[in-house]
Amino acid sequence: MSDMELDPGLLQDFITEGTELLEEYTSSLTSFEEDPTDIETINPVFRAAHTLKGSSAFFGLNHIKDFAHKLENLLDDVRHQTRAADSKAIEYLFLAGNHLKAMFERLSAGNMESVLTPDEAAFQDNLVAWMNETGGGGADYEGACRKIKRILVEAMENPRDPSLLIEEVMELINPLPIELEEAKAAETGEKPLPSAVSYQGVDLTDDVLAGLENLKAEVFDPKAYDALLKKLKEQVEANGWTDIQPLLDAAQEDFLAVFESGLDFDPVLAGLMLSKFQAFMGALNLSYPESEPAAAEAAPEAEAENGGAQKSAADNKQPQQGGGDRGESKTMRISEEKVDGFMSYVGELIVTAETFNYLQKMIEQDKVNPNTVRAFKNANQAFRELSDELQESLMEIRRVPIKGILQKVNMMARELSHQLGKKVKVQLEGQDVQLDKSIAESLEAPLVHVVRNSLDHGLEPAEIREGTGKDPEGLLRVTASADKEYFYLTVEDDGKGIDPDLMRAVAVEKGYLSEAQAGALTEKEAIGLIFGAGFSTAKVITDVSGRGVGMDVVRTNINALNGSITVDSVVNKGTTITLKIPLSVTLQVIKALHVRVGQANFIISLDEILESLRPMREELSTVEGRGLVLNRRGQITPLIKLYEIFNLEPQFTDPVDGLVVMVETTAGRYALLVDAVMGQQQVVVKELGAQFKRLSFLSGSALLGDGGLGLVLDAGGVVNLAFGFGAEAAAL
Repeated sequence: MSDMELDPGLLQDFITEGTELLEEYTSSLTSFEEDPTDIETINPVFRAAHTLKGSSAFFGLNHIKDFAHKLENLLDDVRHQTRAADSKAIEYLFLAGNHLKAMFERLSAGNMESVLTPDEAAFQDNLVAWMNETGGGGADYEGACRKIKRILVEAMENPRDPSLLIEEVMELINPLPIELEEAKAAETGEKPLPSAVSYQGVDLTDDVLAGLENLKAEVFDPKAYDALLKKLKEQVEANGWTDIQPLLDAAQEDFLAVFESGLDFDPVLAGLMLSKFQAFMGALNLSYPESEPAAAEAAPEAEAENGGAQKSAADNKQPQQGGGDRGESKTMRISEEKVDGFMSYVGELIVTAETFNYLQKMIEQDKVNPNTVRAFKNANQAFRELSDELQESLMEIRRVPIKGILQKVNMMARELSHQLGKKVKVQLEGQDVQLDKSIAESLEAPLVHVVRNSLDHGLEPAEIREGTGKDPEGLLRVTASADKEYFYLTVEDDGKGIDPDLMRAVAVEKGYLSEAQAGALTEKEAIGLIFGAGFSTAKVITDVSGRGVGMDVVRTNINALNGSITVDSVVNKGTTITLKIPLSVTLQVIKALHVRVGQANFIISLDEILESLRPMREELSTVEGRGLVLNRRGQITPLIKLYEIFNLEPQFTDPVDGLVVMVETTAGRYALLVDAVMGQQQVVVKELGAQFKRLSFLSGSALLGDGGLGLVLDAGGVVNLAFGFGAEAAAL
């Protein structure tokens, strides 16, 4: 926008609204795919594309405007039933939505350059060519006339800039007789690789091009990319380039988040890395081959009509100055009703505070009597109830629908099933369930791995399913639900299930367990081996799986949310994986058991505890491969001495003198030996420092009623530590 300064707040509103429109786009398109005969469901998709086109034109973002315009043409054909809503058309619509989301991600990162990436430009070319070849679209005279009529009617109802109106009509007319190559090149805005890259006179060509080529290569080299980002960061810091440092930091943080988590750099993740790196490149001085200026001069009139909006390299630098901060800040829309409810509780809190002030004065004046005591008890009870209501109200404010993530599952399953050559029907249930925004954002990575695991390892190819009497089309059902305290996400498939015997054999073959240890595992414990670091039953490493990091990453990420995972599987029937997560991670209040080992205080969530008891001598024995076990009510449970694994000085070393806390984990049931059980209480869990992030046996810390500090244990992590699994066990 050359005629006025671009307001960063206005731009941020546009990005937020655009992101929400794209979520609506995907949601409505998913509904339309289920029943293409219901034309009403395609109308919201068309409106979303149409709104994006108009809004982006206002900000001079011509690459989004032109892209959305071509998408709008396809949607217009489909909704007027001049083009069949077949699988190819649906596929183009979904892919177009993905490309638009990538454009908005670049905007959010501060890249205001009004240019399509090569992939986006190629897709746009393919879309136009396909529409022209199959009828409808820009080359159809009747369709063009209908679209022009619609544009003119809308212009009469909502007057707008005549130059933009003429430009939009000419875009429909020009392709009818012939589409010149020069016009096509100018339309896509595609650029070749820059011939030179610099910033403030410093040459960065070799490093930037090396990073770009690595990201676009068929095989991505993460170690080389890591070294390159560090080198670029050293140059940026040494030269004091604070204006471009946030963009480079954003690229490095996104890369390290994936690199350190052990996730595979599949095409989707590599694409995300590429978009962040290109956002950084957009702030540099780029020089292109000699042919580009000639192409730019070929259409000076078009640039003049656009109000100079294409001059992104210079005019758009100003709003990009704060790009790094804008990318890091997070916003969310909250309904006025929720804010009003929260404020009403704040009003009650003020009244309660005045009550305590009055009681304080009574105590200071030595006017303590039965009435004062009763008033204090009532005020204290009211305060406790009010604090619960405030917590619930705040949690309600932060909640967002899970719909967006579930729809990504549908799209990913579509692409992955095609890649694997399998037929899959996806069912999504509970899309309107709401949960904390930060949890929703953190769930995407683990959900990707769970779905991949189900599609690759669980569901069989169509011919094998038919041979076993199953429907050739496999079923993948993802269900979201919630109660007052927890959010549940269940991924269910009707595939071949997890074979406990195979899990034991692989564990022995790869040296994770001895034959005696593997033989002593229950079926549930054997199935739980899928969460072991590096554990995989795949015989061949593919782009989808085989490296043994998928389910281990799921467990790590869910543990970081103080959640839990359960796996239920029946051979040849299918597998169900359930994620259970507290509804809030910003303020996590749990009901827990306070236990003591020596002088150390530990907190264990009641949700993980089955019972606590004092064992009898005859209930204890030693089993080969499992160590000391508790045999109670006919069930053998391994016993873990907390003082041993944490190197503490206990009050009791003999289990008969102490107490055991029975816990249920994804690996099965275990007994934790403690010195004393101090009682149940409600605690607020606080996060530990970054240096403790990798210790999966710790969920956080909590301030106890007596002012002491207790460490919140993760029962599953304690089991892994006790039996030598995980990086933290090796470190200790």
